[in-house]
Amino acid sequence: MAGLIRPSGNRLARALWWIDVVLSVGAHAAQIPAALKEGRAGGHSDVKIAAMTMLLGATWWRTQ
Repeated sequence: MAGLIRPSGNRLARALWWIDVVLSVGAHAAQIPAALKEGRAGGHSDVKIAAMTMLLGATWWRTQ
């Protein structure tokens, strides 16, 4: 469970943790415009679309 909430004390693990956080947040945020288009067509609210996209990525609406 170490590193789940915050990076561990190991320098390499900490660097990899931050790289993953930055890339995950950046990639999911970049997917929001496409997800809004698809999610609105499915009748979802903009808040739900943005939250689900940040949590799961742009493909969450394919499972709905």
